[in-house]
Amino acid sequence: MSYVKDLFGRIKIKNLEDEVKDATKTADHDVEKSTEYYHDFMSDYAAYKSDLKRRGHSKELREGSGSAEESDRQSKDSDKKTKRLD
Repeated sequence: MSYVKDLFGRIKIKNLEDEVKDATKTADHDVEKSTEYYHDFMSDYAAYKSDLKRRGHSKELREGSGSAEESDRQSKDSDKKTKRLD
């Protein structure tokens, strides 16, 4: 009888370990996508700010340039709090 209990215990542990691995993969994927979306947003925002400065509140705005202006983003290893965008 204890053999059966041990077997079920090992199966439950294995299932929980598999769930943790799956959750970790999903979380890593979500973080990568969020980072990608953030960089895309900052690129578009930098283009928007640039257009406002250059054209002065024109209705036509250009597409994002692929990278945000250095003044609008922080380095990955920065320990500073996220700066407020005006």
